[in-house]
Amino acid sequence: MDENSLRWQARIGSLKWLGLLMMVGAGIGLVLVVGDLLTALRNPGEPQSVTIQQVVDGSINPNQYVTLEGFAMYDTGYELTEDGRVIEKYYLLVDEISGYLLVVNASMPNTSDRELDWIRLVGMTHDTPTDLRQIIREDFAFYRQEGFVTTAELYIAEGEKPSGIAETAALSFVLIALVIVGAIPFFFPTTVFAPKPMELVTVDPSPSKKKGSGVSATGRFIKLKKVKPTIEIGKRMQKFTRAVANIIPMEKGDLVVYIHHVVRYNFIPVSKTHWGVFLNPRDVQVAEPGVQYGWTDRPAVQINYAGKDNKPETLLLTFNKVSDQAFFMKLLREKGYKIGSGISSM
Repeated sequence: MDENSLRWQARIGSLKWLGLLMMVGAGIGLVLVVGDLLTALRNPGEPQSVTIQQVVDGSINPNQYVTLEGFAMYDTGYELTEDGRVIEKYYLLVDEISGYLLVVNASMPNTSDRELDWIRLVGMTHDTPTDLRQIIREDFAFYRQEGFVTTAELYIAEGEKPSGIAETAALSFVLIALVIVGAIPFFFPTTVFAPKPMELVTVDPSPSKKKGSGVSATGRFIKLKKVKPTIEIGKRMQKFTRAVANIIPMEKGDLVVYIHHVVRYNFIPVSKTHWGVFLNPRDVQVAEPGVQYGWTDRPAVQINYAGKDNKPETLLLTFNKVSDQAFFMKLLREKGYKIGSGISSM
């Protein structure tokens, strides 16, 4: 496989966080849009003619496009305010003959300039918000005293219409497409390494401007209970990706790849842990030089070794400079590790 293909695999795979955000956002939108689509499919092109009594006694379901008649009492009802400003107004639609009334969400918050009159109302039925439902129930006794029966379960949104089927279906397909696009990075690897002979590794030859050790590690690390005065190994394992690491030579040719992991909250350290991978010439099958591809290619060394309980493990070390990679390979060779040629077997 050519370098450009490997490079773009890594780049696409690195967008998993962006894909997740896209999937979550599009998924939430899709849930809402599908609800609108189902509402549009359940409603005919013209509103269903009903009576106030039918809505009150539960014969009409939520999210129905209806038309009904009654006496609009714009000066009586409920208000939703924010910072002292009315943002939603609910008035009462009354049928004095049958003795039923409904709560209606006005299309405009200001109803003071509308005359009380017998009207023909067109709108959508909706489940009543919890807070408003409780207030309406508290007023049941007052309504009964005045000779009226109402419901706290439904209200009418004045002037509201169901969404168009074609437009809602098109939007649904767009959101589905966004979910699919967001899922694409999860089918690509986050880390892409290819063996390459040392003399051919020429990426990023300029001096590194990055701070720190210049080494990043990807692999499974074991938690260290204690680092000083002596290293004490724990049992917990954790996968790290491109974590800042240090390479520490030990006795008898052993090496420790060490991570000091700091968790911060609002830039304040809240947790500090130590992690390590222990390497020795006996357990390492091969250390292969090469390149880690991505938005920026970096010289790298992939180490295959026998981990806990002889389980095969892979550790990928990437370097800011080719000279750092060459120095590490020289260190491995001097300590007796098996060095690969950097030539892929594919």
